[in-house]
Amino acid sequence: MTQTRLRSALLGSGAAVALLMPSTAATAGEIDGLKDQIQALQDRLDQIEQDQAAIDERTQGVAPAMLLVTGGDMEGSFKLPGSDTSMKIGGILRANFTYDFDGNSDSLGAGSFYFSTLPLDGTAADRRDGEFRFSSKETWLDIATSTPSEYGEITTYVAFTFSTIGTGTEFTRNGSTPRLSEAYGTIGPLTVGQTVSTFSDYSSYPTTLDFFGPVGEAWTYQTLIRYTHDLGNGMVLKLALENPETTAVYTPLIPGGTATLGTISTFFTSGGASIVGGFTATATTPFTSVVTQLSKVQTGLLSINDQGGLDGPDSVPDAVIKLEYDDSWGHLGLAATLRNLEVDSGTGAASDSALGWGTLVGLWMPTFGDDSLNAHFIYGEGIGRHVFGAVTDALVTSFAPGLNPDLDPVTVWGFHVGYQHWWTDSLASNAVFGWAHTEIDIVDAFGPSASFNQFDAAFNTNENVQSVHANILWYPADPVTIGLEYIWGARDTIDGRYSTANRVQMAFWYSF
Repeated sequence: MTQTRLRSALLGSGAAVALLMPSTAATAGEIDGLKDQIQALQDRLDQIEQDQAAIDERTQGVAPAMLLVTGGDMEGSFKLPGSDTSMKIGGILRANFTYDFDGNSDSLGAGSFYFSTLPLDGTAADRRDGEFRFSSKETWLDIATSTPSEYGEITTYVAFTFSTIGTGTEFTRNGSTPRLSEAYGTIGPLTVGQTVSTFSDYSSYPTTLDFFGPVGEAWTYQTLIRYTHDLGNGMVLKLALENPETTAVYTPLIPGGTATLGTISTFFTSGGASIVGGFTATATTPFTSVVTQLSKVQTGLLSINDQGGLDGPDSVPDAVIKLEYDDSWGHLGLAATLRNLEVDSGTGAASDSALGWGTLVGLWMPTFGDDSLNAHFIYGEGIGRHVFGAVTDALVTSFAPGLNPDLDPVTVWGFHVGYQHWWTDSLASNAVFGWAHTEIDIVDAFGPSASFNQFDAAFNTNENVQSVHANILWYPADPVTIGLEYIWGARDTIDGRYSTANRVQMAFWYSF
């Protein structure tokens, strides 16, 4: 209708001009000019009609308001056109500048201070000079959505980081591979997908520049199914089933013992001969050469997990229960887990299972002004993969030919305690101490022959790992943080060796 009125108005105005013009003044040339103008108007109207028809076809059945991008229900979000879904894109752009006084304290290539593999005193790595490292690997990108439904808000969350262990190169463009950190959705009380394990307590963790933070924390990303129930009065109950994974170490046999575990065959003779991971030694091979070759198989004891020769079937998911209590005095988190640890070679030569369990307490409470205290304690058997600085869940041991190895859960405990002080509204400091302890008995690990304690010289099995973080953080603007941190770490092995390392780290990050 609008197009018809516009056409009539424009064409009518052209005709009116011609009619109103005195006939004595209208020459043939002027009439031809008017005809050309009318034809130009006609052509323009035809083009407008074609454009409008195309728009009508694309938007047929869609209300005009649904074609607009508007603010969403979450802070900083926007509504996806034509839907009720709100989307928010966020993340952190981060640059780290570190200096290690004692060689490279990052053996994993992820850029963080890795306490469990600090160079032992007297080794070649320990004698190296300090090292600078500049990295942006800890950049983070996330996408969150929220959609209303009859069951309440349905949310999704996906997050990627580039702090991937062992990838990237510094030779040319300093490339790094993205890694999926979180990918989950919620509907009502259910959370399904990958996120931080329920067997953790994020609210009690300190603020550190180093991505890993202090040792002794429980911090694992897990794919899970979690039910959350609000009990009222500040209490929340969480029940979860989570991805199982047995991380064990296979320890040497006594002289004369033999076993075949998946793809790893091990044989020890009284003269120290061995066959491990393709390396063959004879009875006359020097013991030190055997140890050297064993250390090349893997730094640490021979691992048994999805990448190892003895693959656990993991037939039962981990079960976790957690209670959180928040009030004006602070936060308290209590969690417990039960785990079924399993190893099975699939050949009938080696299989066993054992029960793993763990408990956790997390605390955060305000003190003076804006200051706060945070603390965390964890204890259990077979929970090493959950504890930063521990790693190992169990030992797989056998000390007689032809016997199935025994899977023995390893006892682990750890803690951290930290304090945050605010100097001004935009300047804060954190001081944190952490400790992780792994109880591995040398006889259990290496057999009744004391001489086999020497094997730990190659395996570097940790008994205690400690950490200290002390930093100052400046928040000059809401999305910007600049920090400086001192990090000290130490570890001692089950055969009594020791190492310490020091790092200074500066970081800039921009949140959006």
